[in-house]
Amino acid sequence: MFHFGKQAQTVFDHLMSGDSIDGELARVLYRIMDLRPRIATIKRAQFLMEGKKIPNSHGMKVFHMTEEQISHNKELLKRLKK
Repeated sequence: MFHFGKQAQTVFDHLMSGDSIDGELARVLYRIMDLRPRIATIKRAQFLMEGKKIPNSHGMKVFHMTEEQISHNKELLKRLKK
């Protein structure tokens, strides 16, 4: 059975809705102090997403999923929940 922790699930749901997220937004909206481990958990489960470095932000990234990635991730989620 497939399972994310609560914070990773929150980030995953946010991304799957088509919205992007960065560390500041995660802190403000969801009180997630460090986004990086949640993103790593999602990637480790082999879900697709893109990360883009924010200019002049000392390495901060914004993450999002394209429509194709969302579609792929929905199919993967179906397979994992069987």
